[in-house]
Amino acid sequence: MPTIAFCRNLTLFWIKRAVFDAEKLKRIEALQQVLNGRNSNDLNLQYNTYLALYNEYKTFNYNKAFSYTQRIQAVGHRLNDPVKIAYGKIKLGFILLSSGMFKETFDSLKTINVKLLDNEARREYYFLLGRTYYDLSDFDKDDYYTPLYNNLANKYIDSATALCNPNSFEYIYYNGLRF
Repeated sequence: MPTIAFCRNLTLFWIKRAVFDAEKLKRIEALQQVLNGRNSNDLNLQYNTYLALYNEYKTFNYNKAFSYTQRIQAVGHRLNDPVKIAYGKIKLGFILLSSGMFKETFDSLKTINVKLLDNEARREYYFLLGRTYYDLSDFDKDDYYTPLYNNLANKYIDSATALCNPNSFEYIYYNGLRF
């Protein structure tokens, strides 16, 4: 039987969750209004707003986040900007990996020309590849493929950390994932 303290904590959790969700929905609504505003035909504004909406949805709603990765890439194509297209593919890779779609993640990431990316996007790209291999290793848990996947993951994480400031959160986080 649950204790009174447990029940109280559970109630507080649901209250806080409702507050956080309401705040998120307000931010999403504000971003939607940007898309409906006077400058809604500005492709760079659309791109940045779609990216912001993706960031709001990426851990909140898979279908919406996936939809915004498609829009990010479409605007990148309309702008004829290969860097924006590639960044959209990185975001798509994150969503696909988060839903356990390893093949699709690799398919998306292998189409990216890493040489086009700035250091921040390149770091994100390498991190995502490393995390994909770590997750695949955890999924397989066998004696043959798991060591191979962990080795590849370590190499990608090393590439990502090489692009980080040693005192940064990302550097510590990536090394934490590695170990």
